Amino acid sequence: MKIARLSLEQGPRFAILDVENQKYHVIAGDPMYSGIEQTGQVFKEDEVHLVAPMLPRSKVIGSTQNFDENMSNPRGGGWYLKPNTAVVGPDVPVVIPTWANGVTSAPNLGVVISRPCRDVPADRVADVIFGYTVVNAVSAPEYAHSSPAHAYGFDTSCPLGPVIDTALSTDELHVFVEINDDVASATVTVNVDNIASYVSAVSEIFSLLPGDIILLGDLIVPTAITPGDDVVVAIEEIGDLRNPVVAS
Repeated sequence: MKIARLSLEQGPRFAILDVENQKYHVIAGDPMYSGIEQTGQVFKEDEVHLVAPMLPRSKVIGSTQNFDENMSNPRGGGWYLKPNTAVVGPDVPVVIPTWANGVTSAPNLGVVISRPCRDVPADRVADVIFGYTVVNAVSAPEYAHSSPAHAYGFDTSCPLGPVIDTALSTDELHVFVEINDDVASATVTVNVDNIASYVSAVSEIFSLLPGDIILLGDLIVPTAITPGDDVVVAIEEIGDLRNPVVAS
């Protein structure tokens, strides 16, 4: 099931995406807490504006290791935090701070946590995962060692969306990055046991709250972005996440 969050007149509302017909079926309440109850409201794809499908209760947790390194060495470290104020949704501009001399973008697979938890054994991780989403991990790498808050935590540095996929039903992900007319792609092998080991390792360090998001590591080497760029990061099995880049 793919869950989106729509900007409607009555405020943001969750909806189920009917992929085949490209329609959004609005649901009552928050599906993480209230289950799935359709309201009867249905919108076509071109009738709605998507916002970030989840606002973390407290944080986004990332790693300076890439995806393959995290999956082979889940306790390798290099963790950093992005506050929930860094999160934006599709089509919202990434704003380059005035103090940043260089900013990069990299696609990530994000794990959305469903309930409060800590020290979760790997064989119980599936019980605390609500779903998966696409994340554009934006950073200012020149500050990675001197000031991680500058490097990873600035406003708009964590676009995510367009939906949360509540099931990862494949062992391969097809990943794309398009910046203006330049396209890079990769096929990434996914092992749910490795993901479970990584989430378990993160839960040994941080108490996790509903809506917190764990980034599994860069799926493609980070690419420099500058004002005027149009950036799309995509995981074919989940969706495309587009964000323009502007100067502060």
